[in-house]
Amino acid sequence: MAASEFAIHWRKPAAGVDSLSVLSMLAGALIPIYFLDDSVALKAQLFTLLIGVLLVWLFASGFVFSTGSEAWRLAVWCFAAAYSISMAAAVLTGDSATVNAMYPLLFIVFCFRRPVAVRPFFYGLSIGLAALTLFGWYRFITVDGGVISEHALGYWGIKYTEATRNSDALTPAIVTAIAIAGLQQKQAVTTRLLLGAALAIGLPAVILSSSRSAWIAVAAFVFFYGGMKRRMLLHIAAIAVVGGVALMLLENMAVNADGNAALFERAISIVNPNIDSSNLSRSRLLMYAMELGLYNPIVGVGPGHFSAYVCRLGYPELIGAMHPENLFMHLFSEYGIASSVSLLVVLGLACRDGLRATTSELFTAGSAMGALMLWLQMNSELPSLFIWVLLGVITSAIMNHPVPD
Repeated sequence: MAASEFAIHWRKPAAGVDSLSVLSMLAGALIPIYFLDDSVALKAQLFTLLIGVLLVWLFASGFVFSTGSEAWRLAVWCFAAAYSISMAAAVLTGDSATVNAMYPLLFIVFCFRRPVAVRPFFYGLSIGLAALTLFGWYRFITVDGGVISEHALGYWGIKYTEATRNSDALTPAIVTAIAIAGLQQKQAVTTRLLLGAALAIGLPAVILSSSRSAWIAVAAFVFFYGGMKRRMLLHIAAIAVVGGVALMLLENMAVNADGNAALFERAISIVNPNIDSSNLSRSRLLMYAMELGLYNPIVGVGPGHFSAYVCRLGYPELIGAMHPENLFMHLFSEYGIASSVSLLVVLGLACRDGLRATTSELFTAGSAMGALMLWLQMNSELPSLFIWVLLGVITSAIMNHPVPD
């Protein structure tokens, strides 16, 4: 074994159970804890357990530093250096580093993880997210925690409370993507039934989320993954269109002043900026983020200071804004241009290599990376443990020459 590669090898016991695979599946099943409300009992304890399981799985897998292209490795180290320097500068000027600020550093470590037991992680992830989506359906059907007139607005992928994070729509989006990818491969009948059930609960929840970024991300995944498989593209498009129309017809409880159902108007707002939506505010956030990044392009203005200069730069209407709804612009404004550009290169190279791959698993990973990069253009996930671990797992699977599970 090369000096740049080291690993802890877990042997399968007589019963044929791979301890690392069990640990991997547990990590995937637990990570949806990120989406739980703070009001959920034992969330803090479960989150501590999650961190422990992730770290044990990470270090038990081992690391490789000699795979992937030289340009990719250079970009990873540039991101590590730029982000660390920006964090150090913030601490030296009196800012406190939060736990959330450490998640990008965890991503860097995950980038060099040996890509073993990847499939069990996504099995566990699909189980955990499907369970969360089912709970969202329960709340939606029973109107638990909201009122029926708010059902078009959101919770864990099925929106109906104004306090819902837009990132919650990622839950059913990933369930849908995993189900689509799984159904295109040879599976046992029982597995296909389970994947079909996951698609049945995930895709309608994506539509009901009213999240345009989730709609675009799922559509992008289907496009990337489908490639020349026109039959698959037509099937998924037909299901989405029929399901969307059915849900819009049932959505009599949410009608806007002009008589259009909220879901229909939300969809049209993607291409029609004149419809009352977040289009204008998002564009203003991006303009402000650009000016803010240029205000201190080397190390950024520091973590948590995104809204500190809104009046000085002429954007008083953005007082209270926490981020620009774009991960890369968030990094640019708070951590400097080197952090933003180097991360974009790291993910972009992983996406390119995945989409060029000849194996189905790597191609699926490349499709997922492309969809996630689109998602991150419309959502700032800087403080999200979930997104950084997910990006790290997918990146390492593509760039570190996966071995069979």
